[in-house]
Amino acid sequence: MAGVQKAQGRAFNERQHLAEAMRLDPHMVRARIDLSQLLLQQNDPKAALAVMSDRLPVEQKLLPGVIAQRNWALLASGDKAEARRTLEEELPAVKSPDLLLQKALLDISDKKFAEARTSLELMLKQNPEDLHALEALTLSYAADQQPATALQKVREYAAARPKSAPLQLFLGNWLSAAGKLDEARAAYQAAKQANPNLIAADMALRGSIWWRRTITTLAGSSPASFRAMTRTRTPISASA
Repeated sequence: MAGVQKAQGRAFNERQHLAEAMRLDPHMVRARIDLSQLLLQQNDPKAALAVMSDRLPVEQKLLPGVIAQRNWALLASGDKAEARRTLEEELPAVKSPDLLLQKALLDISDKKFAEARTSLELMLKQNPEDLHALEALTLSYAADQQPATALQKVREYAAARPKSAPLQLFLGNWLSAAGKLDEARAAYQAAKQANPNLIAADMALRGSIWWRRTITTLAGSSPASFRAMTRTRTPISASA
């Protein structure tokens, strides 16, 4: 309990610090994005969206990081229509990983699973350890009533990189959720051997609950295996 209170206190202090930095200099784009991300972590998507809209200097509106973060806030707020409109306007010119991922999530929500997988597999080809893209890929199969295929995809990406601690941990969580406990323990051991500090780092990443809420909402009535996964794994926070 004391640890939780300390973490909450640090988050509150960070929120005040970032808000003050923005007040003193509205052009400080890094502080604006960081504050919006922090507000998403604290389950305040409306405030996160306001930070990316209110008093936003004109020259910042077209920055890729600003566009992406505003769209994450829109998705967390449930405004899929506005998020989709932004993607239609920006994706032809700004093909950032965040925007591609957002489009894939919206495609999954619209049951356009093949389109989503095409984008996500391209992202994973460019960066095989992109856990956001891999988790969204598994979501595309789970939401399409193919949980076994989702697990198989995780196995394939993990097998291709046996020394990748994040991928082995990701596989372990999926195997555990599927009830394959012996295989899960082997994957966890492989993750620990690859990076003994990974478990502590993974625990630190559990603050990214805005991602959990966003993909769980988009998953809708997906199979129980995916819903179990969303309770056990938190990927790396989205890039700015």
